[in-house]
Amino acid sequence: MNPENKKLTASGLPRVEFGECTDKIRITDDGEAYYGITKKAAIAEATRCLHCPKPRCQIGCPNHINIPEFIFDIANGNVGDAAKKLALQSTMSAICGRLCNQNKQCEGACVLGIRGQPVAIGMLERFAADFVRINGYSEVPKCNPPTGKHVAIIGLGPAGITAAEKLAQMGHAVEVFEGRDLPGGVTMYGIPEFRLPREIVFERVSRLEKMDVRIHYGIGIGEPPYSLDELRERYDAVLVATGAWKPITMYIAGEYAKGVYTSNEFLARYNLSTMSSDSRMMVSPIRAKNVITIGGGNVAIDTSRVALRCGAKSTIVYRRTIEEMPARADEIATAKKEGVVMLENTLQKKILYNESGCVYGIECVKTRMGDPDADGRRTPVEIPGSEFELLCDTVILSTGSKPRDRLARNCMHLKLNPNGTIAVNPETLQTSMDSVFACGDVVTGPDTIVGAMVQAKKVAENMDKYLRGEI
Repeated sequence: MNPENKKLTASGLPRVEFGECTDKIRITDDGEAYYGITKKAAIAEATRCLHCPKPRCQIGCPNHINIPEFIFDIANGNVGDAAKKLALQSTMSAICGRLCNQNKQCEGACVLGIRGQPVAIGMLERFAADFVRINGYSEVPKCNPPTGKHVAIIGLGPAGITAAEKLAQMGHAVEVFEGRDLPGGVTMYGIPEFRLPREIVFERVSRLEKMDVRIHYGIGIGEPPYSLDELRERYDAVLVATGAWKPITMYIAGEYAKGVYTSNEFLARYNLSTMSSDSRMMVSPIRAKNVITIGGGNVAIDTSRVALRCGAKSTIVYRRTIEEMPARADEIATAKKEGVVMLENTLQKKILYNESGCVYGIECVKTRMGDPDADGRRTPVEIPGSEFELLCDTVILSTGSKPRDRLARNCMHLKLNPNGTIAVNPETLQTSMDSVFACGDVVTGPDTIVGAMVQAKKVAENMDKYLRGEI
């Protein structure tokens, strides 16, 4: 970092906040709910950084980005330099700046947050990435000379995109096989447009194509002629980055009634319905008047907010308290502001349906918080005699997911963990099959996008070593 950085004095200004849409626009428009900030505001916010000798924010970032360095550039008006430094450390700054849970990561570790508001690190990361993209300053990463090695990647979600870029930069020929018709994985099908504009995902994939990464859509790997064994014969190394898309069954009565959906299906249909007519896939969103979402994570919050945009009354049922929801606090607050009703300490017992098999409500029971479980979270305990019914015409299950077993089902040599994730060497991320690696949610189970990106960088480094005969 520039030595002058150490002499920079923090401005002491109040934290700059996002420009919000009005409530009326927010729930009737598919655009972003938060507009971002101007260059002037970004510079003002960047000057708040203390530039600590031992930056806790960098430790709090799962990707360990040199945060003070890029903030210093923004403070001095050098947004392009800030974006270049970010690009060297993160393949998805525009995405992470929007979706990372900064309150529990970088901003949660910021010294300013001890007595006041932390530096808006996520906002500044998003600003720098958006600034170069919107103004046409984005650069395609340079690639090393060809190594003659060919790599196949299964899945084009956050992990697959990151690994493809890193491996291409290393000089390897990369081909990606994506089972769906559009790229991005969860960023395309699972994150609503009002949180992440599709153009950002398409831009990231376009950059891969400019790096000569070949992408094949609509090809599901798992059966001939695209089985895992056959890919091993055709490529020097294979990476499995297929995510975790299989819904976890709740095992309650009425789970398969008409009008019951998973968040994956509900969000995917909504996202595809908001795309232009020239997209490769066009579907209609799920129509409903009264939606109940079961769950308390970020996906449940997204689902409940999408239900509002579909014109429905939207309610979340969660068995613990709102304070114990794993979702981001700011997203919970926004959902409430938009009109989502949240019923805490409420446990679903069964889904109610009529003689035609159609949902008309759910039976619930109130809970109190008991002793901590093995993970340290307080266990919800049912309160006898507190049973009641909630009426609705649609129930969305947002209670988690796990990897699909298609690959392993057709490849007996691929070992899985008891929870269905792929077993890997924790150091190299190699699977039980020689030349086959895995990363992302298919290894960890559902995790954050930045978590998938960090693991993808690690697996790319180890695949490079493998291809060079070093491991």
